[in-house]
Amino acid sequence: FSLNIHTGMTGLVNFGVIFFVAVGAIIVGVLTAPSDNFGYDWDIIPAIVVAVIFGSIFGWLLAYPTARLRMDYFAIVTISLGEIVRISMRAEPLLRAGTGTTAIGIQMYNLPLEHWWESSMDDHVGKWLGLGEAAPYTVLLAAIALISFLLVWITIEMIQSSPWGRILRAIREDEEVTMHHGHNVFQSKAMSCLLYTSDAADEGLGV
Repeated sequence: FSLNIHTGMTGLVNFGVIFFVAVGAIIVGVLTAPSDNFGYDWDIIPAIVVAVIFGSIFGWLLAYPTARLRMDYFAIVTISLGEIVRISMRAEPLLRAGTGTTAIGIQMYNLPLEHWWESSMDDHVGKWLGLGEAAPYTVLLAAIALISFLLVWITIEMIQSSPWGRILRAIREDEEVTMHHGHNVFQSKAMSCLLYTSDAADEGLGV
């Protein structure tokens, strides 16, 4: 979805999606991890909100110095961001997570609605599905993923059919003509980058 917003609708070649996916995953992982594992014991919902906000901020900060670049230079900048994250993850102690000696990633984070599922819903859903046993927690995760997929899909379709979505497609087809028609191309690119990065950060929650 995020690539479709930025590349499919706006025509910007972006190879840095993994940077913003990593931002969402790292922020949620660190905030929800237990305090004895260098985390902060947050609930999943506020951690998601913070991750999306930070993803949007990173996107806005990226847009201003890069939105005026030509397509090939913009692609070079964004692919560099992905490499920065990959190399930074090797220095994982900076994230205050993991063992400090290996890049094993953030561990022991809280899973969304796990206690509620195992205490009251797994047996009922298992009977409803005819499993003959309690439904595994992955059933809930699959339901959350499907609902999120549909909500984001509907939102993107609404954006695409809106006047702003038509401006993005006009930028993709011919940026100069769009500018001559009085549209603020730079601002539209920046907003596309902000929406792209907040969506990518949200995707990172499933990593």
